[in-house]
Amino acid sequence: TSDVSSPDRRHRDQNLRAPQQPSPTSRKMIEVLPGVELELHGSHDTNDAIRMGLTRSTTCLECSASLGVIDCARHVLCPCCRSVSPILGIGSEVKGGVGLGFVVQEEAAAARRPTWQRR
Repeated sequence: TSDVSSPDRRHRDQNLRAPQQPSPTSRKMIEVLPGVELELHGSHDTNDAIRMGLTRSTTCLECSASLGVIDCARHVLCPCCRSVSPILGIGSEVKGGVGLGFVVQEEAAAARRPTWQRR
C-alpha cells in the first residue's frame, strides 16, 4: 500500500496544479526615475481596455510615435524607444500609473507603405 500523503506524491500533485495568478492587489511596479516607482498597467489590462474601447491616443515625447494607451494611465511606455512619457492634456480624474503604449495597426501599416502610396 502507498501512503497518499507521501512527500513524492505531494510534490507531484503540486506540480500538476495550475499556476497561481497574482492577486489584483499585487500590482507590478516600474521605476521611472531613480527611486520613483509607478504602477504598471500590463498586457492583460491593455488587452481588456482595447477590447472594451477604453483607450486614448497620445504621443511619445521622446520619439514622437503616435500611440494608443489604456485610458486610466497618466504615463505611457513607448514600444518604439522604450521611454516613459507623461500623457498630456488629461484631467485629475485619471487614476495614474504607466500604460503599455501600442501602435495602432492602421498607422503602423501606413508608416510601412512607400510615400507615394500614402493618402
